Amino acid sequence: MKNKTLVIFGIDGDKAGHDWQDKIGATFKQLDLNVELLDRKGDCIDFYIHRKSAYQDGFLCEAKSVNVVGNDDDENAQISSRNPKFWDSVGKRIREHNYNNDNVENKVREGLVKALNQYKKSDLSGFKIVKETKPFVVAIGFDFTAFSDQVNFSQLLQEFPLISAVLILDSMQDDAEFKVYKNTSSQTHFEESFLQ
Repeated sequence: MKNKTLVIFGIDGDKAGHDWQDKIGATFKQLDLNVELLDRKGDCIDFYIHRKSAYQDGFLCEAKSVNVVGNDDDENAQISSRNPKFWDSVGKRIREHNYNNDNVENKVREGLVKALNQYKKSDLSGFKIVKETKPFVVAIGFDFTAFSDQVNFSQLLQEFPLISAVLILDSMQDDAEFKVYKNTSSQTHFEESFLQ
């Protein structure tokens, strides 16, 4: 797909990642789950999510932002539709940007590798969590939500037996719901009942 018309926003890459982490945490809270922030202690995964009545009945979650399209050097901007003001700005800052989205799956693979490395480095003993017994999920945010449809998650996840599932929000609206891609080769299974 070449010469696609895109809306360009000046979003700092770190800010996009932090915004995505905040969005994921808020979405879990809307599902009436407790969200324990873990990454404040060094290089650790982002969250431990559990039901309010059962601390040990939970799962680990890393939020990863995947920027498929890249940056526009002329605008010094990350190209994204995830900006909350996207719909207000359509028609105001549209211009042509050449990109090739054939590498979507490779970008996702890179994000999963990074998430897995953080998982392996994470010492959760201070939280009384035995990580090997908890499902580990990765919540991926794409710069354009349609890109998730270009990834064969069932095949890709076979490369990552420690990752129980991938979660993708179906939109960036406040009432967005997670699409769940379970890893059938995972050693620990993610229960979708957490998201109901």
